[in-house]
Amino acid sequence: VTILIENSRNEVATMKRIPEFLTLAKLPEIRICYDTGHRRFEEPLPSLDGVTAIHLSDNDGSGDDHMWPFEGGLNWPEFIAELVRSGFDGPLVFEPRVRDTVGLDLKL
Repeated sequence: VTILIENSRNEVATMKRIPEFLTLAKLPEIRICYDTGHRRFEEPLPSLDGVTAIHLSDNDGSGDDHMWPFEGGLNWPEFIAELVRSGFDGPLVFEPRVRDTVGLDLKL
């Protein structure tokens, strides 16, 4: 079983702190899931070295909006350049929010 820790909007689960934790914990079953939508709350763009999976979504900076990529304000060319540089070959998971026919927010 592989467990993924996702970067989040707090001081603990950042792309700087998660690798530090993994180095100290020495638990090879725990890896990193990078969420592009959380990047707005953690600048600059971190290295994707060691990332196992990526959640793709965008936002306008006001919250974790789960917009489709390129609908918000994230710097996608910069992200794609880092994706290529890192040699990432894991899953890319789209994580958008959509509206159903009665106007409810649904997170896919």
